[in-house]
Amino acid sequence: MLRSLLQPKLLLTVIATAMLLSPTCMAGMPSPLPDDITTYLSVGDEPLQRLQVISFFVVVFLLSALAVKFLWNGLRSEFSSLPRITYGKALLVTFGWGLLFCIVLVMISGARELMTPGAWEKNGSTYQLPSDPNEENPVAP
Repeated sequence: MLRSLLQPKLLLTVIATAMLLSPTCMAGMPSPLPDDITTYLSVGDEPLQRLQVISFFVVVFLLSALAVKFLWNGLRSEFSSLPRITYGKALLVTFGWGLLFCIVLVMISGARELMTPGAWEKNGSTYQLPSDPNEENPVAP
């Protein structure tokens, strides 16, 4: 019986019959999350936007690590002394380069502050440009 159901003609006939005899058909693709997730999570727009930014960053980070893995293993054909790299090691390499870039950017911003002393004034826990009293329309922070 099971062997006869696996024949293509009989299988197509059973599927067509089931589709024709069903009273309603659901079309479209089901969504695992509701359209308005803010009502279910009871969060405002700002936390939801932050969550979207963080998830975008994580996806870009994981894709960058995948690109590092493919590029590194692709270079192995040219340089036979390179070891094979796994995805976990590619994640570590990407994380290390990210930390290095953060250190360099902090050094650049520190050097910029040293070259222009007094250009920024403390406003709470952050810094902002001092307002010019001669300016008619100051820009709000």
